[in-house]
Amino acid sequence: MSHDTPPRITGEVLASDAEREATIARLNVAVSEGRLTIDEFGDRSAAVYRARTRGELTRCLTGLPEPDTVVLAADPSAPGVRLALGSIRRDGQWRLPPVHRIAVTMGTVKLDLRDAAFAARVTDLSVDVRYGTVKVVVPAHVRLEVTGSTRVGSRRAEDNPLPESMPAMTVRLHVTTVVGSVKVYVADGGDRRRRFW
Repeated sequence: MSHDTPPRITGEVLASDAEREATIARLNVAVSEGRLTIDEFGDRSAAVYRARTRGELTRCLTGLPEPDTVVLAADPSAPGVRLALGSIRRDGQWRLPPVHRIAVTMGTVKLDLRDAAFAARVTDLSVDVRYGTVKVVVPAHVRLEVTGSTRVGSRRAEDNPLPESMPAMTVRLHVTTVVGSVKVYVADGGDRRRRFW
């Protein structure tokens, strides 16, 4: 007498760590597109890490569209970047557009402008991190105007007011955080190779 084992349906197949991370990535995109609130993202993310099977992971994506393109990492050289959870870092040689907006709900933004290529003489750079850390390094030969606010946390940010008669690139940096820390460094020539993070 033979006992055939019934085939397991896909929903019962155990989920891998890679599948969990792929699910979290889709939830992250959904938050950045406004499809989920931060609270919904938190609830679904917790369910993802508790999930044991593929079926449980699929339920965490209920109501979200199927991805029709490959999701690439956010490129901070684009005119605007939105990220729900994570970090954005740019250093070395990169192009800074005339208007650049970065918005992160929870995470870290680190921008080093010492070797950046400025696309315009005046750059409007806006960084909004609701919960997290912002660090920006600006070379001493760039005129810097800093505005913004931090509700809870620490803030160390000063202008670099070069004489108006001096021809220089200008960065208008607007940094806001709800809870977190902001540090803006002006690096002189001796700090060219210094690491700030």
